[in-house]
Amino acid sequence: MAYFFPYLVDPSLIDEIKGLPTEELLDFWEETQFLDEHLKSTDGTVSFLNIEYEKAVIYELQIRKWTGRLDNDTQK
Repeated sequence: MAYFFPYLVDPSLIDEIKGLPTEELLDFWEETQFLDEHLKSTDGTVSFLNIEYEKAVIYELQIRKWTGRLDNDTQK
């Protein structure tokens, strides 16, 4: 199965995202949300790169869900 990730995200980060346990992946996603809100409140802009990180995490979560790894990983 092929993986599709946004092209702006550093490939080493993509490899790290793939290797994270689901709980840590969700924590990383939460941090991207916090950063996004912080940037909006500070200067009113949205970081395009932050959006790409969020997409990468969501894609990985979708792949895990489709392959059944999300349910198995979260039940541990």
